[in-house]
Amino acid sequence: TNGRLLPIWGAKYTTLVEKARWTIASPSSWGSPAFFDDTIYVQGDNGVSAVSRNGVELWSVDWASGPTAIPVASPTVAPDGTLYVAGRAGTRAVEALDPQTGGSLWSFDHPDLDAVRHSSAAVDRDGVVYVVAWDSSSGYLYAVRPPDPPQQEQEPELLWQLDLGAPGHPYSGFTDAAISGDGTLYVGNFDGTLLAIDTTTQEPADRVRWTFETSDFIARYSPSIGADGTVFVSGRRNLHAIRPDGTEKWSYEYPSDSVYSSPALEASVTADGRIVHTVYVGSGSGLHAVREQPTSPGEFEPVEIWTAWSDEAVISSPCLLYTSDAADDRT
Repeated sequence: TNGRLLPIWGAKYTTLVEKARWTIASPSSWGSPAFFDDTIYVQGDNGVSAVSRNGVELWSVDWASGPTAIPVASPTVAPDGTLYVAGRAGTRAVEALDPQTGGSLWSFDHPDLDAVRHSSAAVDRDGVVYVVAWDSSSGYLYAVRPPDPPQQEQEPELLWQLDLGAPGHPYSGFTDAAISGDGTLYVGNFDGTLLAIDTTTQEPADRVRWTFETSDFIARYSPSIGADGTVFVSGRRNLHAIRPDGTEKWSYEYPSDSVYSSPALEASVTADGRIVHTVYVGSGSGLHAVREQPTSPGEFEPVEIWTAWSDEAVISSPCLLYTSDAADDRT
């Protein structure tokens, strides 16, 4: 929410006030928290903070707010524990931080534009970092290999870049990128188009595998990838589920609210072996849980199973953490 980090109990109560375990002041943030090794990381327009799962601030790095701040970006933790945050200045696309101290390890400055915005970073299994940057007239996706070892004296390697075209809006031009296990990277734009990008091909002309038109405003919300490869993306009034081949699985229209966050996913397996997802999203009035229900073979329908109402908009995306093996003990 606006400058507060709230851990929320599982589906046991009806309001965020009843569900909150603790609250802590955090950098004013529209981004989502990241969780790694019992530490929660939050990025905002005033800096980035590390908080223990019990609500104790471990460290905080401050930077000046203002027109070059990136309050809508979220921190990303790579498999090796490196913390990536969106750049603070116009040409700074991404910066790598030490997760233990918040100290800077290295940074990447893009060569093409003095960006208005940067997306949150995505990291593949080989450690390659992907970030989107754009100004009022153009946008680019960059693939960057970190230096080895990661340190300020070493420069990261720009592997390739992809011209994404005009952003459609100078502030909310593109979503953060999300990458699947097969190397497909998903990014959406202001006009409601989701792009599937092949990061493994050596042919630039073959990088865009397919596009999907949602006819919805999706640029503020990042795609999320389910256990079966389904891509979930939030629009202003709709939640879309898209199969890995680019066809629609289902869509759900929220009855009376505006969605503000990316989806957080929880997967389970039915008795007949089908993977189903519960999708958590924030809105202008609280937190919603939508579950896909199997109907006929290969077909599903979305059902909203509960809503936790709040007096404040839930702008950052939920982060689901399991605190024990018990199915109902999760945050």
